[in-house]
Amino acid sequence: MVAEQFDAEPTLPVLHVLVVDDHPDTAESEAQLLRYLGYCVRTARTGPQAVAAAQAQPPDVVLMDLGLPGMDGYHAAAEIRRSCPHKPLVIAVTGFANVSYRRRCSEEGFDHFLVKPCDPDALATLLKAHADTLCIVQGASGP
Repeated sequence: MVAEQFDAEPTLPVLHVLVVDDHPDTAESEAQLLRYLGYCVRTARTGPQAVAAAQAQPPDVVLMDLGLPGMDGYHAAAEIRRSCPHKPLVIAVTGFANVSYRRRCSEEGFDHFLVKPCDPDALATLLKAHADTLCIVQGASGP
């Protein structure tokens, strides 16, 4: 009897996601969803905690609330982008839904803007697209 040989599925990059929200229930529900989707997740509750967490282990994606204690989400996101060796995808996840907040997020360099409670399908789509992009980039620069 001859054993069949199957090619293994290519391994996709596992995204490391940092969820930053000062409301514990919101942070934990987002983290649970992301873990269910297969991502590695850490949480932070303040701007300074987010910066420290990103410096300790640079994330691929940051879900950033804007109204945070200690340092607002705009400044925390800027510091994370400045201090990480690679620039993470930064998504504003906020209850501030008006046009001026969207415009400021765009001006401040956020990659996307989601309104709380964020649509799980929209978030999953953004993360999947980013994971696909990282796979292409890693594949293009790999051996």
